[in-house]
Amino acid sequence: MNKLLDAKAVSSALGVCSVTLWRHCKAGKFPAPIMIGRLPRWSSDCVERFLAAASAKANHSPSTAVPQVDMPINDEVDDLAARLARYR
Repeated sequence: MNKLLDAKAVSSALGVCSVTLWRHCKAGKFPAPIMIGRLPRWSSDCVERFLAAASAKANHSPSTAVPQVDMPINDEVDDLAARLARYR
């Protein structure tokens, strides 16, 4: 049965915090949610397919690969610096 999951349940299933979940959605690394009114929801089938694909990809990648670090891009750094400057 296909259930609808909230951000807390999805981030828990993925092993990331909710902020990281939203960053992945914005970057296109994870499917966007279905909006029910103002409530974002993901289908459990969608999450399971993503986890299966990620697992398959991890099994086929070489073990000597350097892990990728999620670093903010320059625009994000500039935006954060501008927001922090407002509070000084």
